[in-house]
Amino acid sequence: MSMESQNTNIAAEPPKILTQLNKSSASYGLADPQLLDKIDRLFACNVGEHVDLPQLVVVGDQSSGKSSVLEGLTDLPFPRNSGLCTRFATQITFRRSPEKRVNASIIPAQSATPEHEQKVRAYTKRDLQHLDPPTFAEIIIEVQNVMGLSSPDSNSGNMSTFSDDILRLEICGPEQEHLSVIDVPGIFKRTTQGVTTKADMQMVKGMVHTYMKNPRSVMLTVIPANVDIATQEILEMAEELDPEGHRTLGVLTKPDLVDKGAENAVVELIEGKRHPLKLGWTLVRNPGQSELAEPSADRHSLEKSFFLRESPWNTLDKDKVGIGSLRFRLQEILAGHIRREFPKVKLEINKRIKSCQQSLESFGPARETPADQRGYLLHIAMRFQELTSLALQANYGGADLFDKHPRLRLVTTVVKRNDVLSGVVEKQGHTFCFDSTESETVDDADGPKADSEEAVVDEHEAVDAIHDVEVRTTETHADLEDILHGQESLPRSERDGIFAWLEQVYQSSRGLDLGTFGSSLLAITMKSQSTKWNGLALGYISDIVTMVHNYIRGLLEIVCPDERVRVGLVSMLTDNLVEKYKKAFNHVNFLLEVERNGIPMTQNHGFSDNLEMCRQQRMRSIMEQSSFNDCKHGAVVRLDDLIHKQSMSNVDHVVQEMHDILASYYKVARERFVDAVCKQGADYHLISGKHTPLKLFSPAFVNSMSSEQLEEVAGEDASAKRTRAALNKQMKDLEAAPFTGLLFADYGASVLRIDRPERSKPNGPARDLLTRHKTSITINLKSPGGRSLLLSLLVHTDVLIDPFRPGVLESLSLCPRTVLQPLNPTLIIARLTGFRRDGKYASMAGHDINYLAVSGVLSLLGRKGQPPQPPANLLADFGGGGLMCFAGVLMALVERARTGVGQVVEANMVDGAGYLGTMPRLGRKVPGLWDRRRGENMLDGGCPYYDVYETKVEGEFVAVGALEPQFYAALLKGLELSPKDLPKGRREGPATWPQLRAIFTRLFKTRTRREWEAVFDGTDACVTPVLDHGELEDGGYEQRPAVALKRSPGLAIAKPKDGRAMAANSERSPDEATSSISIRGQGNGIPGNGWTSTGLPPGEGGEATLAQWMGWKKGKDYRIGEDGGYVKIEPAKL
Repeated sequence: MSMESQNTNIAAEPPKILTQLNKSSASYGLADPQLLDKIDRLFACNVGEHVDLPQLVVVGDQSSGKSSVLEGLTDLPFPRNSGLCTRFATQITFRRSPEKRVNASIIPAQSATPEHEQKVRAYTKRDLQHLDPPTFAEIIIEVQNVMGLSSPDSNSGNMSTFSDDILRLEICGPEQEHLSVIDVPGIFKRTTQGVTTKADMQMVKGMVHTYMKNPRSVMLTVIPANVDIATQEILEMAEELDPEGHRTLGVLTKPDLVDKGAENAVVELIEGKRHPLKLGWTLVRNPGQSELAEPSADRHSLEKSFFLRESPWNTLDKDKVGIGSLRFRLQEILAGHIRREFPKVKLEINKRIKSCQQSLESFGPARETPADQRGYLLHIAMRFQELTSLALQANYGGADLFDKHPRLRLVTTVVKRNDVLSGVVEKQGHTFCFDSTESETVDDADGPKADSEEAVVDEHEAVDAIHDVEVRTTETHADLEDILHGQESLPRSERDGIFAWLEQVYQSSRGLDLGTFGSSLLAITMKSQSTKWNGLALGYISDIVTMVHNYIRGLLEIVCPDERVRVGLVSMLTDNLVEKYKKAFNHVNFLLEVERNGIPMTQNHGFSDNLEMCRQQRMRSIMEQSSFNDCKHGAVVRLDDLIHKQSMSNVDHVVQEMHDILASYYKVARERFVDAVCKQGADYHLISGKHTPLKLFSPAFVNSMSSEQLEEVAGEDASAKRTRAALNKQMKDLEAAPFTGLLFADYGASVLRIDRPERSKPNGPARDLLTRHKTSITINLKSPGGRSLLLSLLVHTDVLIDPFRPGVLESLSLCPRTVLQPLNPTLIIARLTGFRRDGKYASMAGHDINYLAVSGVLSLLGRKGQPPQPPANLLADFGGGGLMCFAGVLMALVERARTGVGQVVEANMVDGAGYLGTMPRLGRKVPGLWDRRRGENMLDGGCPYYDVYETKVEGEFVAVGALEPQFYAALLKGLELSPKDLPKGRREGPATWPQLRAIFTRLFKTRTRREWEAVFDGTDACVTPVLDHGELEDGGYEQRPAVALKRSPGLAIAKPKDGRAMAANSERSPDEATSSISIRGQGNGIPGNGWTSTGLPPGEGGEATLAQWMGWKKGKDYRIGEDGGYVKIEPAKL
């Protein structure tokens, strides 16, 4: 069986904006209205805060006349007596529409506080019919108050004069030209006492600089013609920010104020002879105050007259003077500029979205509630244990991080330290070196050394001969200074003097024994000879503890990049870790106590073998002194020499015996001790035992944490919450942009089937034919990398369908309660089984027929006197199982829409089929409904007018369902039966049914099925042909979605015969087309007209689905393992 997950993420179509870019803008005002509309929408949803957008910005000094230029371009009556000309940026959007209306709103500054943002967004004025000067002035005053600006005549010292908020005006009408422009405050160099300050001066300059530095803005740089342009700071700023001059259009104003004799300098500017701009200069004349006072004054007529009669301005190229010329020039510049820049905007938005997503992913899911925090820590703990499992198995190929961080190869590091301990104890663990002859014999008693042992010995032998032995090889971690054994230098073993020492011990402890020594002497000498074991063993276990602790800290840095959370985890884990480390030390001390202070004891036959070989070797050494070579038998000894009496004293003899026994026992004890320290002290207590430090940080540990502990460890601090909120706002702004063109491909869910990897079956499972509109990936759920990939998917999944027997998910460490739901609290987990999850059948295998049997439904199906007849696998598998599970998921989705929380949906085919059989079950207690035996009731084939009859052609049948009296009358009429032809009695009475059945059987055999269709078609007799699927397919029967949704049609099951989508059928009227789509489904469907299925091979379509759901790419985010399963590639964190 396979698992399936469903995801309702939307799919991106090719952005519609790309087709709109090809439209001509010649019939519009200053630019293509489609593009301008999209830019304005991007501004409205704050995309401009994150991505530079194409825009027209009017800049200049306060006294440059830029507001008059704007008024001339837009015919908008800018107010002239409302204090400063402009105290905040104003975005003015003109749109052509059938109705006249004016809307005003405020776009909050990017740095606005939530309270201020809410306040300014609440300000709106909609559907104003006109915007005359008084109305405009009123809006300006209201906006200043909302923005918190001081009024011109106020002396408030705690209110700002300028604001970063933006006033947005939308002016629509049938005669309006499509234009969008931003007017920013004019820069100024002198303050006005009581009104502006130097801080205001810098703020305005910074605001203007921000708009001008946008590489996608066209700057309409307004400069008075009666000043020296060399002194104009605004032009200097424009040339600094646009050195190539691609987006700077110069506008000169006030030609009527140019001093006599200075006109030529202005003419040279217009003609490009002096200070040329790539986009050129345009000269305009704004009306004066006296001219504006005239009610009949027309700005355009006055300007036109000026440039016709005034010299030298009447000699200039007409395309370079006047508001009309400026308007056409802007149209040309804006159209090309916006078309050129818009594709770049699209790319940058997509890049920002991806960057935002990556930043949010690094934060992990939101951690506001205990459930969020537990889910976050559970994910970290599961990843920690998965990687630790790989490390303990030395399966370093299972994750790339082991290559990038070799210090995490824990088992390998420990094994190397074991070798060092073994070699050092063997070479330098004793206080005195044993007699060379005997010690070599003892050391060789078990055969030649293994390569690894020999390598270790060779590595340290030369050093040991010169230097003292240091018991530690790692640096002490600051967390563990109080419990670790410090660095210690042990003296090298004394190469000479063991016999003198043994004699001194013997002489100082000698009793009445003759020629022997007391048993206590072995314990005394063993304790002295193993003095260095304490330092070596405690230094070793300190190193192993340090390695384990460094591994835990290092791995936490990778799986938990959030330093605050990591520090909290370490703080919470440390006390428990230290307790576990102390147990390892206690055990090593226990081993030292047993080996060094206990009674020497062994059942190892190696001791006696070593002792015997030692004695034999000593005898051989003595005999070799009297041996000679007779060339025939090799080295031989004379018989007299065998009884040669040694000149050793009794004391020497005892000391020699003590040496041999001690050497033989020491080797056995040394090997036993080293093995015990490594296996018990290190491996069991620290590495692979049931309760090692490595198993402490686990899902069980996280689940045991209280709400207070969860908040303390995983709760986000204020800074993280602010950063997350900013990223979420940025994502919301970017994704809300209409530019992105994200649409639902259809209303249906995206279904991804999880298959087990099977290299041996490349064509996939042929039995699963229910794969329409599905895709597949292969995952080995028993591998850490496979589980990690699945868990990453489930964070973004709405529904998981579990088809396994009870307990399978739990055995895979995917328990819904402890793992999946904490990971994604909104996840709906649909668990579908055959039998109930409790009871005696719970763990048994079964099929549809078994589930029907124990549900009681199978007993209802079949003919009288025959065994129950199973209805294929339609009733339990599909009806009681699949459909009931589907209904449960729908109910859970409805409940989740209300509460925001998912849940486990448990369905089984026994209860589902039983539920479908509710009516006949309850009908058993109702006389005449279903109270008789199988095959004798109204609806189970017992009633003759609710049954199937064979026609004249063998194998062809008709179905009869004439239950109601009027339908029964129509049946009799079609059969040409009159009441006198029928048996006496009530037709509802079972007593008449055998005779009626015989009559109906005889009559239906008299004609073919087709002939009976001709009789009953169009009547209410409830008689229809029994059609098989072959007939339906051959007859062109159309497969359709089970339910027709009128507003949101489902996906088409099959391609139409003409190969086109239903919506493309131009022969239908719009109403017919809509009806056809809702009935047949939208889209092209799949090949085969719904009558065939090629199945879904494992892995087919999965890469596209992973890209759609997660934005993943093969090779970057996941790879295909050796077994064919998908494996998550974990990004390096260090």
